Amino acid sequence: MKKIKVAVVGPESSGKSTLVKELASLFQCDYVEEYARQYIQNLDRPYSYRDLQIIAKKQMKQENEAFVNSDHMLICDSSLITIKVWSYDKFGKCEKWIEQQLGMEKYDLMLLCKPDLPWQPDPLREDEHRREYLFHIYSSYLKQNNQSYKVVEGKGVQRTNLAADFVSELLNDLK
Repeated sequence: MKKIKVAVVGPESSGKSTLVKELASLFQCDYVEEYARQYIQNLDRPYSYRDLQIIAKKQMKQENEAFVNSDHMLICDSSLITIKVWSYDKFGKCEKWIEQQLGMEKYDLMLLCKPDLPWQPDPLREDEHRREYLFHIYSSYLKQNNQSYKVVEGKGVQRTNLAADFVSELLNDLK
C-alpha cells in the first residue's frame, strides 16, 4: 500500500495539534509537530520575516525525514501553506523560495480546521479575533494551489470522528 501524508492546517487555536495527536493514535502512525512553536519559544527576541524561511526549511526537513521513516502514514501539524498565510498576514510578502516549495509540496489530504472551538490563550498566539478571517485566507490559498482539502469542524469526539472519516475515505480510495 502507498504511504500517505496528511497535513492539518488552520488558524490559531482551532484544535490542530490536538487533532494531529488523536489521528496519529487512531491510525497508529507517526506525526510531525509544528516546528514554528519550538523555534519561537527559543528566541530571545520577537520573530522576524527572515525567521519564517528558517522555520519553513526545518519544518520541511522534519516532514521529509519522518515520511521516509514512516510505515504507512504521516500526519503533519502545519505545512508551508501556514508559513505563507503567516508571512503575508504579518509582513505583506512571502519569500519566493517558500512560494516555490509550496508549489511542489504534496499531501494526500489537507485537513483545514475551522475555528469553531473556544479560544485558548497562549503566549505565542496573536490573532484571537481574526480566526474566521484567517480561515478564509487558508481556504483561498488552498484553492489557488489546487490542493484537495476537507474542512474539519465540531467539538470533541465529533471533530475527531469527522477528521478520522476523511482519512479513512482516503485510505479506502487507495485500496
